[in-house]
Amino acid sequence: MNYRRLIVILFFLIPFLSFGQNTPADSTHKNNWLDDCDGKVFVKVENPPSIKNGPVVLSDSISNYISRKNISFKDGTILFMFVITMKGNMLEVRNPGRYVPNESILKEALLFYSGMWVPARQNSYIVCAYARCEMKFENNKLTIKAY
Repeated sequence: MNYRRLIVILFFLIPFLSFGQNTPADSTHKNNWLDDCDGKVFVKVENPPSIKNGPVVLSDSISNYISRKNISFKDGTILFMFVITMKGNMLEVRNPGRYVPNESILKEALLFYSGMWVPARQNSYIVCAYARCEMKFENNKLTIKAY
């Protein structure tokens, strides 16, 4: 009699345990795209992503971040491309150009100050869009151009 009860209880519990709603650990990247961008990323928009307080403030912030790491860069221009989501997050930061020593520090700085970006707008709706950030080092001074 006790075995029958045990079998009936297991019969009802096994589907609950085996078909639980668990999300896999590696799905966070996909969820960011799906949640933040609704599956769409615009290449051209009416109002592209911009920097909240202007490029001078961002260049000063990144310069301070770099100086705290005790790293200097040679004179030249570095281009970074990334996606600004509807929530203002930055995804897929990459440098399509030549190899740059300590490039990871610049990526860290961009991600650290990603909250300074305003998302793009298309037809008065906030959308995800690709953005570019050109960093120009000249005489240990950084200037940033965003487009």
